[in-house]
Amino acid sequence: MLIIFDLDDTLIDTSGSIIPGLLRNALQAMQKKGLEVSDFDRTYQRLLHFDRNHPNSRSALLEFLEIYGAPQACYDEGIREVYEEPIYSNPIQPIDDAIEVLNELAESYQLALVTKGKEHIQKEKMRRAKIPIKLFRYLCFCEEGPLSGPGKKGFYESIGREIGISPSQVLVCGDRISIDLTPAKELGYKTVQMRWGRGLGNTGLKKDVDYTILHLNELGPIAKQVKNMS
Repeated sequence: MLIIFDLDDTLIDTSGSIIPGLLRNALQAMQKKGLEVSDFDRTYQRLLHFDRNHPNSRSALLEFLEIYGAPQACYDEGIREVYEEPIYSNPIQPIDDAIEVLNELAESYQLALVTKGKEHIQKEKMRRAKIPIKLFRYLCFCEEGPLSGPGKKGFYESIGREIGISPSQVLVCGDRISIDLTPAKELGYKTVQMRWGRGLGNTGLKKDVDYTILHLNELGPIAKQVKNMS
């Protein structure tokens, strides 16, 4: 059996330990590019609110800057700070029990990671959060492509084909339904939504979710159930 994980807000607390610091850096950088801010702390809190209610920081920055009538250079600078050259001012935390659960699952199942982001950035986040890369048989990084499901579908399909495993024996765990789970469901895989960070909002169609968890330690019994169903 194969379990495929997302990284951000599935194994790493991106919304809690990464995004707030990156958005603060972005706001400071955008000020230097012409964004008019009269009260920094109040504007920062508003930006955080925008981010919590968008599927990703890219779309949050776009709408935020449109409202403020900021020049294009501000958006480019914000994207650079968040996605291209992030500076982590705070420790990056794993999701509760992530390391223990991964070690336990690796004893019985094949593990893979399919994550959106540049390879060197995602690996650095894993290193800082002490997520053991060696536990994953496959590591895939979606550096380009649309911010939607098809970006991951090809990776899911490629891994499954290489292993030669039945779709009924593949479990995909992620926080965002449309990006992480819908493409898996289209391939006949079982899906688990991790309700954390952006996963707490409306991220897609509930019909594409087979199981919902609030804590990673709930995943073991689900994996055992899926394995026994086939």
